[in-house]
Amino acid sequence: MRLCRDAGLLRSERVALDGTKIQANASKRKAMSYGRMKKKLTDLDVEIEALMGLAEAADQAEDAQYGAGQRGDEGVVEAVQHARSRREWIAQRMAELEEETRLGRAAELERQAQSNEASAVVAPNPSEARRRRTTAKKRKEASLSLFGDDDPPPAEALPRNVPPHHRDGTPKDRAQRNSTDPDSRIMKKDGAFLQAYNGQLVVDEETQVAVAAGVSNLAPDVTYLPEMLARTCSNLGASPVSLTTDAGYWSAGNAELCEELGVEPYIATSREMHGMRRKPTRIGPPPPELGTKERMQWRIETAEGLERVIRRRTSSEPVFGQIKEARTFRRFSLRGMDKIRGEWDLIAAAHNLVKLWRAT
Repeated sequence: MRLCRDAGLLRSERVALDGTKIQANASKRKAMSYGRMKKKLTDLDVEIEALMGLAEAADQAEDAQYGAGQRGDEGVVEAVQHARSRREWIAQRMAELEEETRLGRAAELERQAQSNEASAVVAPNPSEARRRRTTAKKRKEASLSLFGDDDPPPAEALPRNVPPHHRDGTPKDRAQRNSTDPDSRIMKKDGAFLQAYNGQLVVDEETQVAVAAGVSNLAPDVTYLPEMLARTCSNLGASPVSLTTDAGYWSAGNAELCEELGVEPYIATSREMHGMRRKPTRIGPPPPELGTKERMQWRIETAEGLERVIRRRTSSEPVFGQIKEARTFRRFSLRGMDKIRGEWDLIAAAHNLVKLWRAT
């Protein structure tokens, strides 16, 4: 990105944010739910007990026919060993899933404690401040009890998916874990489900140069905007003039964050039908008495807002087409969150190098 900036390819200071689901190096058939794991362990216990009974019966029959010490149950023994090996494998996957949800719940409680402590400072009255501090203390204690002897994991820059869990940190039956790439998640794309990651890019609207990149395993896009905007400001050395995104990033908090940073947001508040064309129906800035969503809808329905929406379709969306179709990158080669981040950064750098090469 720095090379592109030095070459003058960061021109408009208007950026667009978009994301895409990219298949992980794992099959969704290798994902097993916690409820299915528990049932499978019970079934294997019954199977092992039955096989042990068969082995005992075969041993007694062989002793009676051939004399003590003669083996004739080799096939049964192999079946028992296979069942025990399978049970051990599933038990290990269950333990890993339990560990993931426990630490995830602990981190969630820690974030809640910090949020309550921060809100206590700006509470409208002393009573409310005390209530929020008490809540923060309880969340902190619960978090520490779940962490136990483990050190809290380092804070994740981008939001990360934690499998469904109960309040005590134990997995719910629908929680899943993929045995090939445990960090990947099942996501919906174009009406189909695939084992995937969610790749994010912020691009210059005029030149399509990637200004910031990120990837995680959380399917919804809305939670990515704050960190991707922070990375954009850091890489540019200043806040961009505007940020355009689709409806997947809409939230009142995201719109307010952009305005606090001096970035003019153009975030669609609802999905539009493909090929739908609209004409401007608003003129000028939105009235101050409108709510956050109404102000955003007003801004989108102005001539400039519609132009920004159309520009996004020809700036951020084509970048993913260039990556997936022109460079045929439709699936990650590596596994695990840390390696996936490095691979996605490499893809973004390669995209920028192509832009630089063509520009020069």
